[in-house]
Amino acid sequence: MDEEELYSRGVEIKKDLVQMYNNNLVSYDKWFQYYLRSGEMPYGVAKARTEDPIEWVIDMLERDYEQILKKLNVEDLEELYGEEE
Repeated sequence: MDEEELYSRGVEIKKDLVQMYNNNLVSYDKWFQYYLRSGEMPYGVAKARTEDPIEWVIDMLERDYEQILKKLNVEDLEELYGEEE
């Protein structure tokens, strides 16, 4: 991914995380399917047997967001392109 793609992905993750923190789970299904299809989500989590899948998805999004910030070498996306829309 180039810098612009990383930034776009980071903005998408951050927006969806804010929605999920506010108990708006509209974007939860999208990320659940993404992690399930990628093979990252364990079967027990997907079936809610070993862990809450909502919490697991939020944890993964936070991890991915932090990795994007590290790759872009910024503390927040606003540093790179100014204030987000």
